[in-house]
Amino acid sequence: MKNRSCIVCEKEIPHSERLDKKFCSIKCRNRHHNRNKSALREYRKGVSDSLEGNYKLLKLYLGKVVPLTELRMLGYNEKYFTHLDTKGDKVVGNAVWDLALQKVNEREVKIYQLQL
Repeated sequence: MKNRSCIVCEKEIPHSERLDKKFCSIKCRNRHHNRNKSALREYRKGVSDSLEGNYKLLKLYLGKVVPLTELRMLGYNEKYFTHLDTKGDKVVGNAVWDLALQKVNEREVKIYQLQL
């Protein structure tokens, strides 16, 4: 029979234990799950911080046409938005909560408030 070991501390799991047992103790099981949850929490916080930063920039330029390069230099990250603004079947812009931006041309975008 193959030796089994804990996936956290690599201590051997006795053969008398269940065959599908992954952890040698409750402590190791908790440590494993806490690490996984911690990584997810950090990821969600990063996404939330990016959305908040994007929102603040859009709010600062509300009602204006601005160069997209300027927004990027100030920290705007195009990967993070809450939804797409559509008119019928056509996507007209990316939105962060109630503020959106729409391309005016290849280099500039218009910032506007969505009608909720």
